[in-house]
Amino acid sequence: HIKELLLRVQNALRRATLLAHTESQFDKPLRVGRALIDLKRMEATVDGKTTSLTHKECAVLSLLLEKRGAVLTRDEILDRAWAQDEFPTPRTIDNFILRLRKLIEPRPGEPQVIRSVRGVGYQLDEQAVRDA
Repeated sequence: HIKELLLRVQNALRRATLLAHTESQFDKPLRVGRALIDLKRMEATVDGKTTSLTHKECAVLSLLLEKRGAVLTRDEILDRAWAQDEFPTPRTIDNFILRLRKLIEPRPGEPQVIRSVRGVGYQLDEQAVRDA
C-alpha cells in the first residue's frame, strides 16, 4: 500500500534527522549524574561498566539534554521520539525514564537528576550535566 510506504519513509526520515541532530549536538561524551553518556556510541558507563542504550533511550535522553531545565510532557517526548505509526501510551515514557534513572541517578528511588513534575512530565536538572 502506497500510503503505508509513505508513512514508513516519513518516519525513517524523521528518526534519521533526530539521530543526526543528536549526534551533532552531543558529539562528545557528557557526565549526567553518575553516568558517562556517549550518545554517538549509544553507551552509558557507570562504575566502569558500559551498557548499550537503545535508539529510544538515546532519543529520550537527548530530548531531556536538549531541553535541560525545562519540563517536557510525556506527549512531547512521544511526539519527538516515536514514529507516527507507533502508538505507545504516555506510560511507556515512564518505563524509559525508570531505566535511565537506574543508570544515572545516585539513588534511583530518590531521583534528583531526572525529576518528575507531577501530572506534567519530566525535567532534567541542569546542574547534573557536565562535560566529561
